[in-house]
Amino acid sequence: MDKLILCKKYPKHIHKIKKIFHNYEVYYELLIPQYEKNDKLLFEVNPFQCNKCKNLFDIKKKLFKMIKIGIIKELNSEISNKIINNIKKYYDDYVVIESDTLETTWYIHLCYKCSSK
Repeated sequence: MDKLILCKKYPKHIHKIKKIFHNYEVYYELLIPQYEKNDKLLFEVNPFQCNKCKNLFDIKKKLFKMIKIGIIKELNSEISNKIINNIKKYYDDYVVIESDTLETTWYIHLCYKCSSK
């Protein structure tokens, strides 16, 4: 739950976040009632997996840590920091925010490859 955008953006509503399983997919839902306005409905897809290619982010982060440790041991810190920053671009998870007119917002996690297409 600590990687959820819903937790970070709406910390006082954490207790209202629902985890939903539908067709082998994981979704997180948060309904925020607003006084004299439409209620805000927020969805987030599984933050541990790319929504398009289904790659797991945890596996990529473990690989990244192994690469980072190896680079630091072999090279000086200045060169290794530049290489690590370049590798980070490929292994960080990206988030696409989609919304419609009904106050519904989706937070969709994508890997670097899928977000750049």
